[in-house]
Amino acid sequence: MICPNLSLTMKTYQLKFLAWTFSAFLPPDDPSARQEADYYELLGVEKNASADEIKKAYRKRSLELHPDKLRQRGMRFQGEVVTEDEARHKFQQMKASYDTLSDPKKRKVYDALGYKGLEFIVNPSHAWDPHNLLGNLAKSSVFDRAKLMLLIMLFFGLVLMQPILICAKVDQVLDENGGALE
Repeated sequence: MICPNLSLTMKTYQLKFLAWTFSAFLPPDDPSARQEADYYELLGVEKNASADEIKKAYRKRSLELHPDKLRQRGMRFQGEVVTEDEARHKFQQMKASYDTLSDPKKRKVYDALGYKGLEFIVNPSHAWDPHNLLGNLAKSSVFDRAKLMLLIMLFFGLVLMQPILICAKVDQVLDENGGALE
C-alpha cells in the first residue's frame, strides 16, 4: 500500500469528490457478479448505530450464522435450509461488515463510498495495473470519460496558458518602454 493512512484520514466530501472525478477508473458494476450486501443490513443495525450497538448485533448474528451452530440446528437459517458454503459465505460477510463498522476510519470511508470504494481505498494494489485502469476506462460511461477529459484539458490549459500570459505581459512592458518588438 502506498500511503495507508492518507486515504483513510481524508474528509468525506474529499472522498466523494475523488470518487466522482475518477469513477471512470473504478471497475464497472457487474450485474452477474455476487453483490455485497449492505453492511448495516447484515448486522441488523441502523446507520447511526453506536459502537456498542454494532458489537451487540455482531455477537447475536455470529451465534445465528456460525457454521457450527447452523449444523446443530440442521443447517436452518431464518427458516430456510442453507448449504455449508452459503453459511460460510454469510458468516464471512457478517465478519467483514463488523470489522469495517467497528473501525471508525473504515466506517467513514464505507459510508462515503460504499463497498467498492472501501475495497479500492483499503487495498489499491490491484488498481495500479495499467491494463485494469484502461479496461475500466473503456467500460466506463461517456459521462465519466467526459469528466476526465475536461479535467485533463483544464489542467493542460492552465499549464500552457501561463507561459503565453507571461510572454504577453513581457511584450506589453517592452512596448510601453519603447523597446523593439519587431
